[in-house]
Amino acid sequence: MKLYVVHSGTAFALIDEDAITISSYHYSEAGAYIIAANANDWTWKVKAMVGGVWGEWSEIRTFSVEPVNTELRQLTRDEFMTEFQETIAPENSGRFVRLTDPIIKGHFQTLVWALLTDNLATAQIEMNALELLGVKYKLVQITNGVSAGPVYGFMEASVPGNSNYHGWGAVLIRPAAAGYTMSDE
Repeated sequence: MKLYVVHSGTAFALIDEDAITISSYHYSEAGAYIIAANANDWTWKVKAMVGGVWGEWSEIRTFSVEPVNTELRQLTRDEFMTEFQETIAPENSGRFVRLTDPIIKGHFQTLVWALLTDNLATAQIEMNALELLGVKYKLVQITNGVSAGPVYGFMEASVPGNSNYHGWGAVLIRPAAAGYTMSDE
């Protein structure tokens, strides 16, 4: 079977594979992802080889892709604190590390600004960019005790002792706050 997958407006196919032997297909490439702005307007078509001869292409079908790391974990306040205390920063762990990399710091500042302005799409783009830099965090939303709009945040996805743990902690943000100040201290 041959599979052809392309995003509208591009000159080259993402997938142009002619050696598929099963009826399903999963594509992944290390370090690659599709930004949210390009999640829609994808098309695919297939054709089969019968008796050594390629048949006609199928009808063209459209689909959308799910952006990387889109899960917004919903946690109660207690669940957030328990996960934070048990995995990210156990009491007296001495595991917090000052963030000094200016590129990663810039992504975190944009991520914080996106959450302060309730812009989850931009927050997701920053999460994807951080992941490409080897920084794995997860977006969270606190689901209880919230009376003045949503509370979002992010926390490190790795735990102390793992090689990809950085020790930069977690943040909770209330976009509806009356005022806010960003500081790199």
